[in-house]
Amino acid sequence: MRICITALALAISFISSAALSADKNGNMDFKHVTTGGNCLTCSFVRADGIITSETPERFMAFLKNSDYSNYSGVDVHLNSPGGSLTGGVRLGAIFRELGISTVVSQSRIKEKYENSKWHLLDPQFAGDDTICASACSFAFAGGVERYANPNVRPERVGFQKIGRIGVHQFYNPIAMNSPDNKVLSANDAIEDQRIISLLLSYLKEMDISAEMLQLATSTDPSEMHWMTVEELRATKMDNASFATTFIEAYKNGVAIVEFRYQRMDAAIRNEIWCKDGRLQLLATLRWKGGALLKPGTEWQLYENMTVGSSGPSVTLVKYKSSWDGDTEVVQMTLAVQGAEAKQLVNLRHFDFWDGSSRYATRAAEQLSFSLPDGFDGMHILPQTCQ
Repeated sequence: MRICITALALAISFISSAALSADKNGNMDFKHVTTGGNCLTCSFVRADGIITSETPERFMAFLKNSDYSNYSGVDVHLNSPGGSLTGGVRLGAIFRELGISTVVSQSRIKEKYENSKWHLLDPQFAGDDTICASACSFAFAGGVERYANPNVRPERVGFQKIGRIGVHQFYNPIAMNSPDNKVLSANDAIEDQRIISLLLSYLKEMDISAEMLQLATSTDPSEMHWMTVEELRATKMDNASFATTFIEAYKNGVAIVEFRYQRMDAAIRNEIWCKDGRLQLLATLRWKGGALLKPGTEWQLYENMTVGSSGPSVTLVKYKSSWDGDTEVVQMTLAVQGAEAKQLVNLRHFDFWDGSSRYATRAAEQLSFSLPDGFDGMHILPQTCQ
């Protein structure tokens, strides 16, 4: 991480108005929980409470004592009114460094397993007051995959109800005690500018638009701006629930529908066309720092996929890997067998499935995507088949 995080520790706290009444929840703690189901996202880390400057160290201690052997792909479900800006940014930096994804959701523990390491969640608990506000929004920003869209497919987030992201101005608590008094110096104003610069650098590192900070700085510290679905999409605070869609037409009469989205620190482009009456897919995955899940390994990733858990099979036709600077580019050509293109173009969700291993399931899931609302371009494919 190139951001000088320690510089933030010299600055101000980031405490939301909600945080002042959240002492009953205590400081943020972490628990390894499960819904009791066997879905890939049905177990995750529950993070509830106020973020302090010690929260990042507490999280690392939690991981050290957990059963996780590989942190990449772990989901952390955040429910926090805010707290320390320094703690939030450092926690987000840890999430990104370890390949952890973030979700805004709240869970209530129903019972413990005997080993006291896993906790079963109450399936009846809705968590209507779930928030990730103020400093928590910067911790959330560190997630490789970030889920804050209430319309996300439930299986992507462990069937949990999604909460809200809240942002507002950071401020000095001393000044807020006497807002009309001139208690700050010119150096304090300079420090504020420095903090804004550091936060902009942090958000850029996390591939989040500066518009997120603009929304925060334009909201009074005594108020909270709750980000809309459109703002989550535009700022890329939620980078996993939305896909950008294109339709390309080629001289040979073939049409290609293209979907672009972000998953597990990989920028993914799926190009779909029709050949011999069946759908073909060219998946291009750009992994900064190297691919975590790619074909040709002992886990036989992408080699036993189906559309849905019991749908038509998907065959890996060929693949290649190359490097573009510090980014590994993996390209795979896949063919859907056992179903004609015209049978599949009515699907709104292309959920690929491979239950042969946890890694295979995760690899198949990262290729899955949903069609944007109102998009009906898939129907052109059978009409332009090679």
